[in-house]
Amino acid sequence: MGEILVIAVIALLVFGPDRLPELAQKSAKALARFRREATKSVTELKKAAAMDDLDRELREIRSDVRRVGRDLAGLGTGERTTTPAPSNGAPPIDPDAT
Repeated sequence: MGEILVIAVIALLVFGPDRLPELAQKSAKALARFRREATKSVTELKKAAAMDDLDRELREIRSDVRRVGRDLAGLGTGERTTTPAPSNGAPPIDPDAT
C-alpha cells in the first residue's frame, strides 16, 4: 500500500494536479481495452481447440467409413469376411452360406 502511495505522489509532482485525472482516465480506458482484447483472445483460442477436437472426430469418422467401404468391396470380390454377431443375441451371419 505504501508503494502505491509513493507512486501516486511522484505522479502528482511530475504531471501536476490538472493532468493527473486525465491520465488516470486514459489509463483506465487502456486497461479496459487490454482486458477486452485478452478475453477475446482466450475465446478465440477456446474455439480453435474445439475445432481441433471436431477435426479429429471427423478424421476418425472418415477412417471408419473407408474401412466399412473396404469391407463391403471385399464382399463383392469373394473375400470371406465375418460379420460380428448382432447385439440382440442372434448368431453371426455368413453371407457365403446363404
